[in-house]
Amino acid sequence: MPYLIITNWYPSYKLPEVLKVYPEMLKKYPPNVLAELGEYRVEMAGTATEKGLKSMNVFEVKEGKLEEALKTARGALAMFRSIEGYVYTIEVWTTITEGFESIGMQAPT
Repeated sequence: MPYLIITNWYPSYKLPEVLKVYPEMLKKYPPNVLAELGEYRVEMAGTATEKGLKSMNVFEVKEGKLEEALKTARGALAMFRSIEGYVYTIEVWTTITEGFESIGMQAPT
């Protein structure tokens, strides 16, 4: 199953704005909606860097739910777009087994 790796960065002085949007985002994209699409493996791990605050989520997507999970992630993160300096990435990762299968091979064991 694929994983969505979502990383967010924003200036630390923007934290109050992020915390204002976050509950609104949860209302629009509640956890039960996400549970239908997959499961968090890492939820909101964070650190402070010289450029501000950085957080990361790892979401394991259920079979056949990738497009819907991507659409949901994009919609949720778009709610933060008005915060100056807020940037994010959404990456789709696969396991080594899936990677090998995609090229018609079996992963070494």
